[in-house]
Amino acid sequence: KNKIKIEGENVTYYKNREEIISKGDTIIHVNNEYVIHANDIIYSKKENIIWSENLASLEDNFENKFIAENFTFLVLDKIFKSKKINLLDSEKNNYSFNESMVNIKTNEIIGKDIKINFRNDFFGNSENEPRLKGNYASSNKEETIIKNGIFTTCKKNNKCPPWKLKAKNIIHEKAKKNIYYNNATLKIYDIPIFY
Repeated sequence: KNKIKIEGENVTYYKNREEIISKGDTIIHVNNEYVIHANDIIYSKKENIIWSENLASLEDNFENKFIAENFTFLVLDKIFKSKKINLLDSEKNNYSFNESMVNIKTNEIIGKDIKINFRNDFFGNSENEPRLKGNYASSNKEETIIKNGIFTTCKKNNKCPPWKLKAKNIIHEKAKKNIYYNNATLKIYDIPIFY
């Protein structure tokens, strides 16, 4: 009915509680579009929730891979929630979110405290180490929107980066590989140069 298929090493169905418990390695297929790999899951059919306190991965048909800690999957709403999610997208960029959720219906991820480490050559120069972080983000296939964000391509070190752009709103258009800034300040060695 919900287009969910669960495969596991040791699966028990408790009819009186309407609960399925899978111990050990478990694979959950959702709509033939997403695959969740987890250990020790509980599926409450009454509440239409699947959860696990262990590490899990969620893979989609677009070659994106999410790694989550302590996840909850809302079956009817097709929402995958976790306290921490790391996403390796199809372009090999690494996203890290706190308290986030993935909406499988709309292919969106929303979370707070985002950090993005782009592939070094993502903006055309393999010597760079481009990264973007912010307080809040929403991301879909076309764009990522960051609130109160900071972007730089400088190599990582223990000091402040030589330059960075800080903005109230940052929009990253994925296909065009463009980043737009609203209310931005350019800082060079933490000194504001341009607003």
